[in-house]
Amino acid sequence: MTLAYARISIAAIFVGSLVVQIFAVFYCIWQKTIYWPDVTSFLIKLFEIYSVHFAVILAGTFVHLRGKATTGRRASGIFWLAASLSSVWNLLLVGRTVGFVLSSQDSIDDLERDLTAISSAGSFLVAGALTYFFSKSSEGLKPASEHSQ
Repeated sequence: MTLAYARISIAAIFVGSLVVQIFAVFYCIWQKTIYWPDVTSFLIKLFEIYSVHFAVILAGTFVHLRGKATTGRRASGIFWLAASLSSVWNLLLVGRTVGFVLSSQDSIDDLERDLTAISSAGSFLVAGALTYFFSKSSEGLKPASEHSQ
């Protein structure tokens, strides 16, 4: 077994488990056994539970990639991973704000509390990617043709 295979397998266990739990919650919403206020608090709790583990996995991924040449397809892949994680984090915040706008029973205090909790609990999604891109010189992200000159 290689280290890369072990890393991918362990990460897949965590991602798969989180996805199953999120789908289970949305199934319960569809079945009308739970409602949005409970969903928000549950998702926040779920992200708090997984935050340290995913922070280690994602930061380790970006640290591992930092030591490698980041040109061409590899640079594109790193960017899309970072962009995807950043999008998920922002969609969580935007989704809660849109939920507030569409709800007739929501309060601004609930919105502020939830946004604070979501941003804190979900920060593992973007911490490694932001550090990778904003603490790195732009030299490693040039197209491959510019590196060979």
